[in-house]
Amino acid sequence: MIDGRLVIERNLLPVVLQQSPGIADRGVEALAEMVRGEAVFSLNEQTPGTPDIRYNPERSVMVSPPGSAPNTDTGFLASTITVQPAGFLARFIAVGAEYGEPLETGLADGSKRPFLYPALESVEPKITEVMLAVFRALESLG
Repeated sequence: MIDGRLVIERNLLPVVLQQSPGIADRGVEALAEMVRGEAVFSLNEQTPGTPDIRYNPERSVMVSPPGSAPNTDTGFLASTITVQPAGFLARFIAVGAEYGEPLETGLADGSKRPFLYPALESVEPKITEVMLAVFRALESLG
Protein backbone atom coordinates (compact mmCIF):
# COMPACT_ATOMS: atom_id res chain seq x y z
CA MET A 1 0.00 0.00 0.00
CA ILE A 2 1.29 3.45 -0.90
CA ASP A 3 -0.16 6.52 0.89
CA GLY A 4 -3.48 4.81 1.52
CA ARG A 5 -3.82 3.65 -2.09
CA LEU A 6 -3.85 -0.01 -3.01
CA VAL A 7 -1.45 -1.15 -5.72
CA ILE A 8 -2.48 -3.95 -8.07
CA GLU A 9 0.41 -6.12 -9.25
CA ARG A 10 -1.45 -8.34 -11.72
CA ASN A 11 -3.75 -6.03 -13.59
CA LEU A 12 -6.73 -7.82 -15.14
CA LEU A 13 -8.61 -4.55 -15.27
CA PRO A 14 -7.98 -3.76 -18.97
CA VAL A 15 -9.49 -7.11 -20.01
CA VAL A 16 -12.46 -6.71 -17.67
CA LEU A 17 -13.00 -3.11 -18.77
CA GLN A 18 -13.02 -4.11 -22.40
CA GLN A 19 -15.60 -6.84 -21.83
CA SER A 20 -17.84 -5.14 -19.25
CA PRO A 21 -16.98 -1.81 -17.63
CA GLY A 22 -20.05 -1.99 -15.37
CA ILE A 23 -18.94 -5.28 -13.85
CA ALA A 24 -15.44 -3.89 -13.27
CA ASP A 25 -16.92 -0.91 -11.44
CA ARG A 26 -19.00 -3.25 -9.27
CA GLY A 27 -15.80 -5.16 -8.45
CA VAL A 28 -14.26 -1.93 -7.16
CA GLU A 29 -17.43 -1.28 -5.17
CA ALA A 30 -17.19 -4.78 -3.66
CA LEU A 31 -13.58 -4.21 -2.63
CA ALA A 32 -14.46 -0.88 -1.00
CA GLU A 33 -17.32 -2.53 0.88
CA MET A 34 -14.91 -5.24 2.05
CA VAL A 35 -12.63 -2.53 3.50
CA ARG A 36 -15.60 -0.85 5.20
CA GLY A 37 -16.69 -4.20 6.63
CA GLU A 38 -13.21 -4.98 7.97
CA ALA A 39 -13.01 -1.54 9.62
CA VAL A 40 -16.41 -1.98 11.28
CA PHE A 41 -15.45 -5.49 12.40
CA SER A 42 -12.22 -4.21 13.99
CA LEU A 43 -14.16 -1.54 15.88
CA ASN A 44 -16.59 -4.11 17.23
CA GLU A 45 -13.86 -6.52 18.31
CA GLN A 46 -13.19 -5.46 21.89
CA THR A 47 -9.56 -5.47 23.03
CA PRO A 48 -8.34 -5.43 26.62
CA GLY A 49 -7.46 -1.95 27.74
CA THR A 50 -7.80 0.62 30.49
CA PRO A 51 -11.12 1.23 32.24
CA ASP A 52 -12.43 4.79 32.01
CA ILE A 53 -15.62 6.66 32.87
CA ARG A 54 -17.51 8.73 30.29
CA TYR A 55 -19.86 11.35 31.63
CA ASN A 56 -22.28 12.16 28.83
CA PRO A 57 -24.10 9.87 29.47
CA GLU A 58 -22.28 8.39 32.44
CA ARG A 59 -20.98 4.93 31.66
CA SER A 60 -17.82 2.89 32.06
CA VAL A 61 -15.78 2.03 28.99
CA MET A 62 -12.64 0.05 28.19
CA VAL A 63 -10.14 2.24 26.32
CA SER A 64 -8.09 0.20 23.85
CA PRO A 65 -4.30 0.43 24.01
CA PRO A 66 -2.53 2.71 21.51
CA GLY A 67 -1.92 0.92 18.23
CA SER A 68 -5.14 -1.11 18.51
CA ALA A 69 -8.44 -0.19 16.94
CA PRO A 70 -10.62 1.80 19.33
CA ASN A 71 -13.08 -0.22 21.35
CA THR A 72 -16.72 0.40 20.56
CA ASP A 73 -18.40 2.61 23.09
CA THR A 74 -21.69 3.73 21.54
CA GLY A 75 -21.23 2.31 18.03
CA PHE A 76 -21.43 5.76 16.44
CA LEU A 77 -17.98 5.65 14.82
CA ALA A 78 -18.68 2.34 13.09
CA SER A 79 -22.12 3.52 11.97
CA THR A 80 -20.61 6.52 10.15
CA ILE A 81 -18.23 4.55 7.92
CA THR A 82 -19.66 4.58 4.40
CA VAL A 83 -18.58 3.86 0.84
CA GLN A 84 -19.29 6.73 -1.52
CA PRO A 85 -18.92 6.95 -5.30
CA ALA A 86 -15.86 8.91 -6.39
CA GLY A 87 -16.15 8.40 -10.15
CA PHE A 88 -15.79 5.41 -12.43
CA LEU A 89 -13.66 2.69 -10.80
CA ALA A 90 -13.20 4.88 -7.71
CA ARG A 91 -14.75 4.81 -4.27
CA PHE A 92 -14.19 6.95 -1.21
CA ILE A 93 -14.45 5.35 2.21
CA ALA A 94 -15.73 8.12 4.44
CA VAL A 95 -15.77 8.33 8.22
CA GLY A 96 -18.46 10.73 9.38
CA ALA A 97 -17.54 10.85 13.07
CA GLU A 98 -15.36 13.91 13.58
CA TYR A 99 -13.13 12.01 15.98
CA GLY A 100 -12.42 9.24 13.44
CA GLU A 101 -9.46 10.96 11.80
CA PRO A 102 -7.65 11.81 15.08
CA LEU A 103 -8.07 8.21 16.23
CA GLU A 104 -6.67 6.93 12.91
CA THR A 105 -3.78 9.38 12.51
CA GLY A 106 -2.92 10.34 16.07
CA LEU A 107 -4.44 12.01 19.11
CA ALA A 108 -3.05 15.02 20.96
CA ASP A 109 -0.92 12.69 23.11
CA GLY A 110 0.58 11.14 19.96
CA SER A 111 -1.20 7.81 20.31
CA LYS A 112 -2.97 6.23 17.35
CA ARG A 113 -5.86 3.79 17.31
CA PRO A 114 -6.03 2.93 13.61
CA PHE A 115 -9.00 1.06 12.18
CA LEU A 116 -9.15 2.06 8.51
CA TYR A 117 -5.55 1.51 7.32
CA PRO A 118 -5.42 -1.97 8.88
CA ALA A 119 -8.69 -2.74 7.07
CA LEU A 120 -7.12 -1.63 3.77
CA GLU A 121 -4.09 -3.80 4.45
CA SER A 122 -6.24 -6.84 5.23
CA VAL A 123 -8.19 -6.48 1.96
CA GLU A 124 -5.16 -5.76 -0.25
CA PRO A 125 -4.25 -9.46 -0.75
CA LYS A 126 -7.83 -10.14 -1.88
CA ILE A 127 -7.78 -7.66 -4.78
CA THR A 128 -6.46 -10.14 -7.33
CA GLU A 129 -8.89 -12.79 -6.07
CA VAL A 130 -11.88 -10.45 -6.49
CA MET A 131 -10.80 -9.32 -9.95
CA LEU A 132 -10.20 -12.95 -11.00
CA ALA A 133 -13.74 -13.78 -9.85
CA VAL A 134 -15.05 -10.86 -11.94
CA PHE A 135 -13.00 -12.06 -14.91
CA ARG A 136 -14.32 -15.64 -14.53
CA ALA A 137 -17.88 -14.36 -14.30
CA LEU A 138 -17.37 -12.50 -17.57
CA GLU A 139 -15.92 -15.59 -19.24
CA SER A 140 -18.92 -17.66 -18.15
CA LEU A 141 -21.26 -15.09 -19.73
CA GLY A 142 -19.57 -15.76 -22.95
